[in-house]
Amino acid sequence: MSPLLHPVEAAGLAGLQAKRVPTNFSPASFFEGADRVRHLFAQLVQAKDVEPVAQRVALIPAVSYGMATVAQNVTMEAGQSVVVLADQFPSHVYPWRRLADLWDFAAFLDVSMAELERRLHTRAQDSDEVIAGRMKKSRDEISHWDEYDYVLINDNLDRTEERLKTIVMSERMRKSQQPFLMDHIRALNTEFEER
Repeated sequence: MSPLLHPVEAAGLAGLQAKRVPTNFSPASFFEGADRVRHLFAQLVQAKDVEPVAQRVALIPAVSYGMATVAQNVTMEAGQSVVVLADQFPSHVYPWRRLADLWDFAAFLDVSMAELERRLHTRAQDSDEVIAGRMKKSRDEISHWDEYDYVLINDNLDRTEERLKTIVMSERMRKSQQPFLMDHIRALNTEFEER
């Protein structure tokens, strides 16, 4: 709750009054106000080339959508951290947890422990002591297999690579991963309206 300026109150009342007669709305009506707000915001922040910039201003129904979209468009590298302030609303926390989890969303299991040990020795990059440590750590990692979304048994490197690509592509096709779907839906609605 907060006090409202008179112009804000007037705009709210005008919106409610407009909703009384829904037959006055066309598909374009759903976007005209939003497009005007985008353009005005681009001017407010003194963006250069206002028209292209205005098209990149996103209006969202809730913070959770915005946070999810931002998190989906952040590129992380191994070893980077996500820092979230204490006592945040869940919508500020869950997208970042999901982003961090994407690095661990698939578990890779070897066909056998003997095969894992053979691969580590064949690489000839680590000492016997390091390999023993890796084998011990692998036992702990395997115990968490059921916490992953996907589990891949690495019985064939080429086949495992193809399966991983399929998983990544599937994840990228989620609605939440496609921020430009709304523009496509808008274009389709415009086509219908123009018929």
